[in-house]
Amino acid sequence: MQLYSIQEVIAWTQSAQSPFSLRLGQDLSLPFVGQHADKQMVTAFSYVIPFQAGDALTVYPGSVFYIDPCAPEQFQTVDISTQPPPEQAAIFPFARDPFAQETDSAQLYAELVELTDALLRGGPELRETAQTYARRFCAYVAPELEPYYWHYGREYFTWLRELLRPETPTGAAE
Repeated sequence: MQLYSIQEVIAWTQSAQSPFSLRLGQDLSLPFVGQHADKQMVTAFSYVIPFQAGDALTVYPGSVFYIDPCAPEQFQTVDISTQPPPEQAAIFPFARDPFAQETDSAQLYAELVELTDALLRGGPELRETAQTYARRFCAYVAPELEPYYWHYGREYFTWLRELLRPETPTGAAE
């Protein structure tokens, strides 16, 4: 059974084989790893943009997509539009990354997807990749949406936070 990368799964959501149609970075959130039915799944939100008068526009997740990384055609959609928002949570302790804030959002989205794949592959630069991911994530994801990422991807983001902990002189995390 083939394990598809995050990039390949996202490409599949854009293909003719996909039963749903989403625009990158607009209707589909940044993908992450979520736990669903005791399985690690590629997870993303689709957004609801309610009609609103004035300048303020509130965007919130309406559905969660759990996509099997071994068989993308096997996915489940869960409607969360009527659920109360999760409690506030800041996933990473970083201020907004000035470099990333100046970067085009589509480019930043693509970079974050590439970083997600690199994190899942592992390797000797894992801590540095986690640092870059966390800073870019903080620049890309609006603070009011972070609680949704934390709620639906707690294990993944906990693992990333552990990678960000300083190492002790023996090489073990503090």
